[in-house]
Amino acid sequence: MTPEATLALFEQNGSQLSARNLATAVHRIGKLGGRNSRKDPRLARLIEMCARRIRDFDPQHIANSAWGCAKTGITDARFFKAVAAEVPRRIGEFSAQNIANTVWAFATASVAAGALFKAVAAEVPRRIGEFKAQEISNTVWAFATASVAADSLFKTVAAEVPRRIDQFNAQNMANTVWAFADGERRR
Repeated sequence: MTPEATLALFEQNGSQLSARNLATAVHRIGKLGGRNSRKDPRLARLIEMCARRIRDFDPQHIANSAWGCAKTGITDARFFKAVAAEVPRRIGEFSAQNIANTVWAFATASVAAGALFKAVAAEVPRRIGEFKAQEISNTVWAFATASVAADSLFKTVAAEVPRRIDQFNAQNMANTVWAFADGERRR
């Protein structure tokens, strides 16, 4: 399904779509390279509906819709503000992948979200064993890209990576090393 077809489906059935359907629509537009859809008023209405219904979204819906917005180049303030408010309240419900994708989305979209990053920085060290190499890499990349200090998070990752070095592919390692180097450069 193309971004155009996804938006047409939303236009026809928007008020009847479930939270899952809304999140899937945003994610699909992002996955299909929907940057050309950024100025489409239907996409703006879709994002607005997601923002209004964010409390209905489960953690994966939140992460997927944030990821889709970032991939599409959408930085809708109301949407990202709604996500930033919801995530800290429910951080314990988020999987490692949901956490990594959400902070990646905020960093990619260049949207500041202090409380969200603070909640993630506190949660990741407690659950580092749940994170795959790519999720660790994406998380520290997001913190460095967003210029958010998180000493405990980075110390935990610095201790964890050597134990699991064989799980990191070249891209994971490059992103992780860059995040640490960028953090040191900023100090």
